[in-house]
Amino acid sequence: MSCKIRTVKVHDASGERKTAEQLIPLLEDVISTVQDEWGAVVIAIVTDASGECRKARRLLGLKYLNIVVLDCYGHQVPLSCDHGIIN
Repeated sequence: MSCKIRTVKVHDASGERKTAEQLIPLLEDVISTVQDEWGAVVIAIVTDASGECRKARRLLGLKYLNIVVLDCYGHQVPLSCDHGIIN
C-alpha cells in the first residue's frame, strides 16, 4: 500500500463566485477522478476554513458517509492566533 499524499486537481476560482453549491461539483469531480481513473479509494477530503467550504464539507459528509471531510488544520492555527491576539 502506498501512503502518499497527492494533489489531484487544481482549479483557479479567482474569477468565480465562491459558494458551497459551486464547490461541491468540483470536489465530486476529484472523487470521481481518484476512484475511476486512479483506481484508489477516497477516504478523506480537506478544505480551507471559509464559510462556503464549511457548508460544502457538511453537505458532502451527508452524501458520502464513507469519506471523512476535514477542515484544514493549517488554516485553523493562524485564525486561532489572530483571535487570541485581538482578544
